[in-house]
Formats: sequence, structure tokens, C-alpha cells
Amino acid sequence: MFVRSFIFNVAFIASTALISLTGSLLLPAPPRIMRQVQTTWGRVVFWLLKAIIGTDYEIRGRENFPTKPAVYVCKHQSAWDTLIFFLLNTDTVYVVKEELVKIPFFGWLVSRAGSISVDRTAGMSALKALVADTQARIDEGVNVVIFPEGTRSRVGEEGTYHPGVAALYKNVDAPIHPVALNSGVFWSRRSFLKRRGTVLFEMLPEVPKGLDRRVFMQELKTSIEGHSRALEAESQRLLADE
Repeated sequence: MFVRSFIFNVAFIASTALISLTGSLLLPAPPRIMRQVQTTWGRVVFWLLKAIIGTDYEIRGRENFPTKPAVYVCKHQSAWDTLIFFLLNTDTVYVVKEELVKIPFFGWLVSRAGSISVDRTAGMSALKALVADTQARIDEGVNVVIFPEGTRSRVGEEGTYHPGVAALYKNVDAPIHPVALNSGVFWSRRSFLKRRGTVLFEMLPEVPKGLDRRVFMQELKTSIEGHSRALEAESQRLLADE
């Protein structure tokens, strides 16, 4: 698996660089064109992952997918998570840290696609901007993905859920859907090695409106973490049986 992982990592970096450079030539184009470039990037990476490593994915909870633009609150374990939503719907953007959009070529592409950048040092003004930008994307018919922990976590790890997601729940006119996954079992945080198998992604039911902030945060965290632990255990049992 070391050799396969080496080949995949090289191919991943090369394809990301190539698509970033190519996409930079299209910067004058509308944001939707840039989102299509990102979707192409996702398809290329997922093809490489399956062809080289033997890692595929399974989507569960399709009955919970909304019929209108929504905010997806997703567990974040891997770079895999930053790609899957493009494949589900091209008209999707992520909430990203401000440092990311400053990266030459790649960051320009991410920004032009309509991604929402957050200055994590700006406090309340950052929350207000996050709410306003998210509502703007929703009004444009674009889905928004936010990682409530703000960074990748290890398998089995429960990070701190930051207040931005509660601000979106209270102030943005859109369904809030938690998402569980177990991508870290196969493509873990800062790991060179990748593992073959099937990443499990589960769309969970919409969180009902009108909950107290504390109740909302607790229900959100319990839902995402509980389902993620179950998905992790399922795949780890299968890997142990091989």
C-alpha cells in the first residue's frame, strides 16, 4: 500500500496544481464556471483514489437530501470531505479559513467560485459576515458546507463545535442538515498512507427550527458524532475481517 499511496499522493498534488493553473485562466468567468472546475477536480481525485488505492464511497440517507439550497454541517476528517459535495451538486461552496483563499492560483479559484472565507481572528464581525455571505449564497441557489470543528479531526475524535454554525441556524433562511462520515478511516489527517475500502457518507435529517441555541448545538453534535462513530466502527470491522 506504500507504493500505491505514493503514486496517488503524487497524482493528487499534480492534478490539483494543473487544475488550479488551468482554472486561473478562467477567473474572469462567472462563479458557476469556477464551481464546475472544482467539480472536475473532485471527479479526477475520486477517480485516482479508486483506480490507484481501491477506495470508493457510498451515499446514505438520500431521503434526507433537501429539495432547496441548504446549509450542510459536516464532520471533517479528511481532504476527501472537501470534494464530495461538489460531486453531489456543482452549485455548492464551502466555508473556508481566510488563509486558504490567499494561496496563489488555488486560492484564487476557490474565492472566485464563491467560497465563504472567514477571518478567525475577527470575532463578532466575522460571524456577521459569515451569516450575510451564507444567506447571499442561499439566495443565489447555492448550497453551503461548513465544518463546525473548524479543522480536521482524527477518527474517534470529537472536536469543539464553534459558534458560527449556531449563528447560521438562527439567522439564515435555509434548512440545516448534519452530515456524518468516516473518511478518516481511509484517508486520515496528515497521513501519507491511504487505505482501500468504501468511505461511508450519511445525510442526516434536517434539524428542526426554533430550538434554543444550547439545545441545537447539543442535538447537532450528538447526531453528527454518534452517526460518525457508528460509520467508523462499521468500516473498521470490515477492514479487520479482510
